[in-house]
Amino acid sequence: MDTLCAAPEEIGRIRERLGSMSAFMQHLKQPIACQANSDVQFRGHFFDQRFYSGALLCEEAVLAAMTDVELNPVRAHMAQDV
Repeated sequence: MDTLCAAPEEIGRIRERLGSMSAFMQHLKQPIACQANSDVQFRGHFFDQRFYSGALLCEEAVLAAMTDVELNPVRAHMAQDV
């Protein structure tokens, strides 16, 4: 704690990361990937695609995103229909 008090710029960097969705996703996915890769003797990304965060600025974009999320199990052949 004393180290952080002596470095106010480090506190700002940490505060910024705490508010970052990308940093949150990195910290969420990393332990899962490490465990899964250890179990199957694999190296690399566990999840197929990298996390992407973008603003949905209109109702059409929100509807398109909702439709995409709703249809993902169908496209992955995990469900027959929604």
